[in-house]
Amino acid sequence: MPRKTRPAGLAPLKEAAPYSKFSVKTLRRYGRDGKITLYRNGAKLILVDLDELDRLIRPIAAAGSR
Repeated sequence: MPRKTRPAGLAPLKEAAPYSKFSVKTLRRYGRDGKITLYRNGAKLILVDLDELDRLIRPIAAAGSR
């Protein structure tokens, strides 16, 4: 299934979670652990760079290929 097109830039965690197929809780943990950068906009809104989420996803080698 092809990925949905998305706007470039920052997105709230609630919108980034379905796009990345990670839960909001996992995205918060990745931010805490330094795997991704989280940005705060105001008192409560936390944003994540969608390009950074794309970089987390890496292809794996197929069986038997080197």
